[in-house]
Amino acid sequence: MVLRAEAAVTTIPEEIAAARALCSKALESDSFNLIARLQCMPANAEDWFKLLSGIPQDARCVRRLQQLHADAEQVSGYLPGTLERYGILQTYVVTFPRLLTLPIHPSIHLEFCATAKSIADSQAWPSDFGYRSDAFEELCRIVTLRRFHAGQLSFDIMSMPRTWLLKVHPVVLPRVIRELVVRMGGIGPIAMPHLNYWRRNPLLMTQNENERALWRIAKSIELQPNVKGFIGASWFYCASVGEISPHLAWVRDFFQDQGAFLVDMERAPVRSGFMIGSEKRRRAYGEGKFRPRQTLVLWPRHEMLRWAASYQPESMKQGRAPVKKLPIEVSRRSLTRRSVVVQATSSGRFTLLDCERILTYAPRRYAVIVFVIPWLLLTALSTIGFGIGGVLLTAVLSPIVIWLAQYLFLQ
Repeated sequence: MVLRAEAAVTTIPEEIAAARALCSKALESDSFNLIARLQCMPANAEDWFKLLSGIPQDARCVRRLQQLHADAEQVSGYLPGTLERYGILQTYVVTFPRLLTLPIHPSIHLEFCATAKSIADSQAWPSDFGYRSDAFEELCRIVTLRRFHAGQLSFDIMSMPRTWLLKVHPVVLPRVIRELVVRMGGIGPIAMPHLNYWRRNPLLMTQNENERALWRIAKSIELQPNVKGFIGASWFYCASVGEISPHLAWVRDFFQDQGAFLVDMERAPVRSGFMIGSEKRRRAYGEGKFRPRQTLVLWPRHEMLRWAASYQPESMKQGRAPVKKLPIEVSRRSLTRRSVVVQATSSGRFTLLDCERILTYAPRRYAVIVFVIPWLLLTALSTIGFGIGGVLLTAVLSPIVIWLAQYLFLQ
């Protein structure tokens, strides 16, 4: 693919080579000399790649990075973020040769290179860019090719977490399963989106940039026939967000207009970010008038590719197109058949014990404690007073009762 820049014509391999050279040159900086000589440092760039490939899920890699950070801080004149930047640049050097072997659109290559160049060019690294930050964790995923930089959004290729089905309203669950089986063709592999910490302007989220990012994702899954589509969950997609913040109504409206299926799940936790950047949302939340829910989006492959075929992105090397004017009135498309909003008896109204964190961060433990153990106990107890028929009935019905109980009382 050939890209037309302002003053020259360059190819994707040339862009990758230029970015890699810039990263290599940055590693020769005097600011890295002292920490590079620490005895505990990874021996080479490949070792850095292996280390960051385990961030944040591998406890051993996290512990080693913590120790490296503690040792680096003992160096006289150490600046915050130096170790993190050094490790990222080392990993980039290893990753660049692998880019062209991946089935992703060339525009993803450009986003990858642009981020690498900005890191290599940085004269001062942000003090809040620490190894414990979400921004660093996301960059570790991107630079080790577990997540892909698509601009305003990043994305993973993975399977939908099965525990998300535990968060769907009982009335809607059969329809969600039908959508997954019939229209999606399964729960994975799918493209899973994330709001990108490393987008060009992290303070803004615009419709134009969002569509360009979705186009990049669609063109990438077009190269991967086994990917079944796009599945995401966020408070951004919730109907009440467009009502309290009309300038964000387009986020939900876009997916409904393009053949996606949306359904509410559990209440969005405060840490998910809906309190950030809007005094109106904070005030409404404090008054109890705004309780956004995580909302599931199922966008089948054929619908996604149909939209991408009709979308006309501008040159990825030229300036941005003007942001489309957003409607003043809140859209009513949230009431269409492709969207399900269930208010009655939703989770969060009768909560006895909030297990949202364990359900999110330790789903297997949640399943064992909440489902498996009670199911085994109920089945075993039924053998005491009932015959084989009673045992079979208990074994069938108890998971349904447990599922309903955990949805109403544990979320």
